[in-house]
Amino acid sequence: MGFSLSTATQISLFASASLRSFQRTAVARPGTPDYDSRMGSTPFPYPREARRARSRTQRLVEQILATVRAMETGNASIGDLKIVARALEEMRIGFEMFAPYRGTRKVATFGSARTQENDAIFRTAERFAAAIADAGFMIITGAGGGIMEACQRDAGRARSFGVNIRLPFEQVANRVIHGDSKLISFNPFRPSATTRARCSCRASPSASTGATSGACGC
Repeated sequence: MGFSLSTATQISLFASASLRSFQRTAVARPGTPDYDSRMGSTPFPYPREARRARSRTQRLVEQILATVRAMETGNASIGDLKIVARALEEMRIGFEMFAPYRGTRKVATFGSARTQENDAIFRTAERFAAAIADAGFMIITGAGGGIMEACQRDAGRARSFGVNIRLPFEQVANRVIHGDSKLISFNPFRPSATTRARCSCRASPSASTGATSGACGC
């Protein structure tokens, strides 16, 4: 075979030692000294689920960067790039605002800013918001007047989020949520609507059916 006896013996001993080491590692469990002494020196000391989540995060970040690079090398105008940059930054800020409340279920409500306090729909929105707040939910509105203010008034400032949009002549934040740390103002409408939908279990005020709950995003 071309090997000397001493070389063959060394290979055999090395293989036997490697097998024993593998067997000990295979039966070791997290939290035991034998497991920890080996896993502490490995390049991937994370559980499989954590590695999978980290890998998925990397893929999504790469996808975002690839889209940005495609816009840079394509025919996107300065105006196009400004819209994308602003929308992405505002959505990031919005998600960070919701992050401390990720464990709390939320309901997003949509309604007219022009609904008056003496309107029956206004009073229905107040009762709806009070009921879901009592059930442990938080309210997300567009932070304007009308139905939005009605919902936030009876849910209370502490259980309210405002996702506003900047318009030149209207849509000032209502007095309930104005100045609160849970208020954010977007420039375009789409990031505002996307953030409300992403971070809530969507529902509309209804006197008969109440909230429609589901998996909440933020």
